Amino acid sequence: MPDTEPTIIKVEMSDEMRDDAIKITMESLRRNQDETEILKYIKQQFDLKYKPSWHCVMGKNFCSYFTYEENCYIYFSISGRDYLLFKTPSQEQPK
Repeated sequence: MPDTEPTIIKVEMSDEMRDDAIKITMESLRRNQDETEILKYIKQQFDLKYKPSWHCVMGKNFCSYFTYEENCYIYFSISGRDYLLFKTPSQEQPK
């Protein structure tokens, strides 16, 4: 269960998406102990509400380099763990 308020490190998304990211993460932390299940829940909820493909990373020390869809990125911290949630750009298939 989370014991601290979330700290937003960087955000490039709407206020609604930002609020959902925090709310869904807090909900997942209350429901799950397993880290994989925590991340799976966050990803599934964002895929359902905001369409695929969302990715979620959690850790205490990590580096990243990736491409993400414009206005679909948040990096925040809760209880000493950092969370990275982002959507990858869709690839249109040639007809």
